Amino acid sequence: VLFEDGSVELPPRVMAGVPRRVVTILVYLNDIPAGAGGGTRFPYLSPSGHGERTEDEDDGLVVHPVRGRAVVWCNIDQTGMPDPRTVHEGMPL
Repeated sequence: VLFEDGSVELPPRVMAGVPRRVVTILVYLNDIPAGAGGGTRFPYLSPSGHGERTEDEDDGLVVHPVRGRAVVWCNIDQTGMPDPRTVHEGMPL
């Protein structure tokens, strides 16, 4: 969960035998005009595609809605724990 103050609460460690969501696929069903908002923001990812964001990349990675566009990401790291870089939020219109 991403809170307004920028803090994050990740799910607790999974107990043996309980499955964790490994991959998420988000498909946009509508076009939103450029600059109108409505995108999906990943505050801990770099828009340059080089891992975690730097201090000069304030907004993180923002994916703008385009009808038929799909965004796919893995929710866990190599150890099977939640990857905090995949925290995301829907931006207001």
